[in-house]
Amino acid sequence: MGNKNSRASGPALPKGVAAKLSGLGFSEAELQALYFVFCSMITSKQGTEFLSLSEFQTALGFKQMTSLFLERVFKIMDSDNDSKLTFPEFVTGIAAFSPVQSDIKVKFGFKIFAGPTGETISHADLKLLLSSILKENNIEMTSSQVDDMVTQTFETYDRDNDGFINYKEFQNMCETKASVLKHLTINIAEIMV
Repeated sequence: MGNKNSRASGPALPKGVAAKLSGLGFSEAELQALYFVFCSMITSKQGTEFLSLSEFQTALGFKQMTSLFLERVFKIMDSDNDSKLTFPEFVTGIAAFSPVQSDIKVKFGFKIFAGPTGETISHADLKLLLSSILKENNIEMTSSQVDDMVTQTFETYDRDNDGFINYKEFQNMCETKASVLKHLTINIAEIMV
């Protein structure tokens, strides 16, 4: 008999889920491990099969404050916009965080930076998200320093000078500056341990 908290004795992956998610590059064993992680994040006592925004943020270490970055990640992962993550939505989102820089990761990153409109990245979108990320990571910068970073980014990557960074310009930014998507990379094997 093993440890009751081991993955082997954890909740079983629902039938048909592995086949449904086969295009994401995870093995059935990896999906089972991710299902265990997903279920362990759910704190509701109602036996739900979904994850709320507050559970998502708490599981990722944001117990006292909300995170604009995580709110945006959650909303992008929530493909049916019902304010809760199902396991397939969770796994599809996790796939975007793989170490390989793929089109999926670039699209995911663009949606995070573009904010609610999702069409382009404005000065205000970039400043709001950048300020939030800095605050969440206890990095102090003046508003003027953040403005300078935003201005420099637009001077470098807003190729058509329309005051917005479109998807093609964002792709170029990611290709020339790999650190843009660094915050969207996790070691998936580590979260499955």
